[in-house]
Amino acid sequence: MNPLHLTMNQLSKLYKQKDISPVEVTRVLLEETKKKDGELHSYTTITAESAISQAKKAESEIFAGVDRGPLHGIPFNLKDNILTAGISTQAGSPILKDNVPDVDAPVVPLLLNAGGVLLGKTNMLEFAYGETNLAMGIVNNPWNLAHTVSGSSSGSAASVASGLAYGSLGTDTAGSIRIPSSYCGLVGMKPTYGLVSCEGVIPLAWSMDNTGPMTRSVMDNAAMLGIISDFDYGAFARSEKSVRNLRIGIIDMGDDVTDEVRNAVNAIASELQKLGAKVKFGVDTAFLDDSSRILMPLLMAEASAAHEELLMENAEKYNPIVRDRLEAGSLIPAIDYIRAQRYRNRIVTAAHQVMDEMDILITPTTGAPAPRQDNEVDLGNITRYTCPFNIIGFSAMSLPCGVSASGMPLGLQVVGKPYTESTMYQVALACEEITGLSGLVAGGNIHLQNKEAN
Repeated sequence: MNPLHLTMNQLSKLYKQKDISPVEVTRVLLEETKKKDGELHSYTTITAESAISQAKKAESEIFAGVDRGPLHGIPFNLKDNILTAGISTQAGSPILKDNVPDVDAPVVPLLLNAGGVLLGKTNMLEFAYGETNLAMGIVNNPWNLAHTVSGSSSGSAASVASGLAYGSLGTDTAGSIRIPSSYCGLVGMKPTYGLVSCEGVIPLAWSMDNTGPMTRSVMDNAAMLGIISDFDYGAFARSEKSVRNLRIGIIDMGDDVTDEVRNAVNAIASELQKLGAKVKFGVDTAFLDDSSRILMPLLMAEASAAHEELLMENAEKYNPIVRDRLEAGSLIPAIDYIRAQRYRNRIVTAAHQVMDEMDILITPTTGAPAPRQDNEVDLGNITRYTCPFNIIGFSAMSLPCGVSASGMPLGLQVVGKPYTESTMYQVALACEEITGLSGLVAGGNIHLQNKEAN
């Protein structure tokens, strides 16, 4: 048994049976991180000493019969824009290389009080704004090091997918949890806007930022969300997991979706239909394209407002592309931002009208598997299926739906109206059972490929 290849749920059962201990598992993960992370670049800070201390406490509690819940004794990590008291928080930027906060973001003590073992902080795109801080290294995809993880929660995705953590908290403004999750074969949840506190998270765009879990199984994801929000994981865990009579819409997929992704999504939809779901194929969602048109005015203006003071004092230290975006955003007229917000209201109304006819909408997460690092990518195309739900405020999650001929994961997105996470997880569990793609670990389920491969 390799503990690196287990899910949180599997590991928790072994703890209770005293077949393995939190200290043993934590030591294994720390050693594996030393071996692997030189080529992955998934971590920026490793908190080995405190992790062992937290694991010892969890071990003594578990072996004494104390049960703090599904994260008790489970090693996890955090994206490096989430404030951690006494631990470096750099947000992927050299500007914050000496930043050690005095306080935690509210989500952090929730995880620690649940008995979680914090392994460290994960690499990310600079200020979550689409560019890598080269000093911290480009995060490579553990399924094939020549391919991208995308971002901005890149280190979180790479570490969990390679077995160097069992879960992570990422952030998502236009797809930054779901796209890396899709590219790495993970379950990544962007909850309903506001369900999880973003207090203590270095902002990008206040009206679209979200914090959410990234894990290797649906139940693990639900468990983490239950710890950091009002989502009732206990009730969900006890509920009947049937999709019978649920109304599920399958988006009309365009030419931007590869045949592999299209076939994987449609095959799962057909199986859901056999399980009793009322599946409607070819749902027309014009609001997706409308959302993409207003993303940049909203994102750029809000990001520039968030960085106004820091940019004035440290302009030369920013990645030049990030700096250019922030400076351009500061020039967006207020009237354009207001017009975008007004148009946003129309899109929200249109999205609700579409969703009134169904319980769940299914789309691809991305139209294709992770491209090579040296490929030029169209950001608008990559975020086409993810950014609309940040603008609208719906909950959306990515989960694996297949593996490409080249050995890279494919992602499917489950979308629900606000506060329908329980129904979403219900459908996601059915999809996971159909595909059998739970607990994927690159290098475990499929061997890690080197940069010369493919």
